[in-house]
Amino acid sequence: MHETMCARARAAAPARFVFSGGGTGGHLAPGLAVAGALTAGGAAEAGVELRTLQSNHEGAIVDAIHDAADWAGGLVINPGAYSHTSYAIRDALAGVSLPAVEVHLSNIHAREEFRRTSVVAPACLGQISGLGWHSYRLGLEALVWRAREAGLEPPSP
Repeated sequence: MHETMCARARAAAPARFVFSGGGTGGHLAPGLAVAGALTAGGAAEAGVELRTLQSNHEGAIVDAIHDAADWAGGLVINPGAYSHTSYAIRDALAGVSLPAVEVHLSNIHAREEFRRTSVVAPACLGQISGLGWHSYRLGLEALVWRAREAGLEPPSP
């Protein structure tokens, strides 16, 4: 029942997306604000609504993913270090059935061995990494493209 209600809510508002960053340590928060602003600019150009969240707390990210099921059409998420360890975030993404794109500033495949595996990636449409702040905007563009491919055209600005 809840899943059907969520599907109807998403169909009614397919042009709404969440941009989330977390598990990066507070030192990246100002940079995430810049990325959010850049991504918001891309959202405005595409005529979509974008809400942002930055938290270094795994539970807050899980809660935000669950909340997004009621209103969003997809998620752009940079789980930071949680990419490699958080089955809770992975399960939340899989559980809400929202399309998600995992993004990273750095190329995680060129870093330490333990960073090359993302437990979150299997619950996502794809992963964009190594393009700095552009990774966020490309993640949003991928979700907008996916919505359009599915016939869920965002409204004109």
